[in-house]
Amino acid sequence: LATMILWWIMIAGSMTAMLYAGTHKTILLTDRYLGQMERVEEQAQISQQILIPLMLAQESTENSCFYIPVEKNISAGNIAVENRYLGKELQIHISGADMSFYRENMLSGDVSGILEGKAQARDDGVVLRIYMDHVYEFQMSMTGTRIGIRYEKPKDAHKMVVVLDPAGVGEGTGQIQNASEEKEIALQIAGMVLEKVEQSEIGVYLTRYGEAVTSEKERIAFLEEIGADFYIQIGVGMDSDTSVYGIEAFYNENYFIPDFG
Repeated sequence: LATMILWWIMIAGSMTAMLYAGTHKTILLTDRYLGQMERVEEQAQISQQILIPLMLAQESTENSCFYIPVEKNISAGNIAVENRYLGKELQIHISGADMSFYRENMLSGDVSGILEGKAQARDDGVVLRIYMDHVYEFQMSMTGTRIGIRYEKPKDAHKMVVVLDPAGVGEGTGQIQNASEEKEIALQIAGMVLEKVEQSEIGVYLTRYGEAVTSEKERIAFLEEIGADFYIQIGVGMDSDTSVYGIEAFYNENYFIPDFG
């Protein structure tokens, strides 16, 4: 049986010049539950497809911070947040909320980074979908009946920015051995790396969480926008020689990192 070999492509410096060609993905969810990590399922039960626009009111408050009003019965435990940064979308899930509340109440503060916002009903409450003008990291707090959201660009929020690109998505499933698919293994490895550095000063972004595919041009634009310091593609290979195993790494010699590894 063939032995599977894990290979990494590690690149630093000019992301445009060095992006490894391939057909990979998009959409990762960095979920913040008011300070706690909790994943909100993609298949949130939407009771209606009715969308209403959110009203925005620019105020002379602190920069890069806006506020979302909530009803009196809403507590921090009712709120979960998804940062869908590849789509520059912030989703705020508020269980127990009434759709009509957002027909009358507006978002305020520094809303200059918001392109538009929409409220959407779901079975247990409301989803607020806020589209930003840039990829941002968010810090959230709740005081009384409003949520405060501070936003800043990845390079300002982190000491270093790394993009992980799990391979194996596009046409087919990539390499397959013993019912193991490259796309699944690569994604699992990326997830483990993400967990390992989650509390560090390194900001890690994945190019996919599921199987959606982005073009090379789209990935280059994403890398440039967030100012990535490293681009790492993770994949799995095979060899007919079962004695061959381990990690295989490829890098651009113009950006070699002395003593790395």
